[in-house]
Amino acid sequence: VDIILGTNNRHVIVEMVNQFDGKRRQLVDEKDTLVDFEEISMERAIQKARAYLKVQEGCEQFCTYCIIPKLRGRYRSRNPEAILFEAEKLAKDGVKELIVIAQDTSRYGEDLEEDINLAKLLKKLCKISGIEWIRVLYIYPEKITDELIAAFKEEEKIVPYVDIPIQHCNDEVLKRMGRRTNKQQILSVIEKLRNNVKDITIRTSLI
Repeated sequence: VDIILGTNNRHVIVEMVNQFDGKRRQLVDEKDTLVDFEEISMERAIQKARAYLKVQEGCEQFCTYCIIPKLRGRYRSRNPEAILFEAEKLAKDGVKELIVIAQDTSRYGEDLEEDINLAKLLKKLCKISGIEWIRVLYIYPEKITDELIAAFKEEEKIVPYVDIPIQHCNDEVLKRMGRRTNKQQILSVIEKLRNNVKDITIRTSLI
């Protein structure tokens, strides 16, 4: 290995290669120098019906088994105007299904000054003409609010499908994992989703 770069240093790859003099180079990210959200123009193949729509980068959960916060840096929500602009462009290109994705979609907007969260963002996305389905991935159980559940219940475009990475359901293991929920809280939020959102499908990840 000649050059080691962090995921937030993609923009200097060419410069580092051009300046390489045969000696090993290493560039480590400093968390306080990360851009709020790196906007990358998206090119996609024509005639695809679905597309991923990233709304956030990074994570500050620091679960004991996970390295994502060290790799991706602090939590940074994407500007809602940029998200809506990209979604509208995708709709014009023929995309029918948006897959809203992030390391932790449920915290979207917490670091922004404006009054925006995941539920409000989803409602805005539902208003875009041409988009027929909106699917949401990676919602932490402790952040599933009544407002978010109501959005799933009321908006026909939001697919009744959630990906909730609970990781475990034993209180002692969850505590050692550094998770912020216990078994009863997890069961309660799953019950609330099933009672409020018709025919909901729940996917999870377990260690």
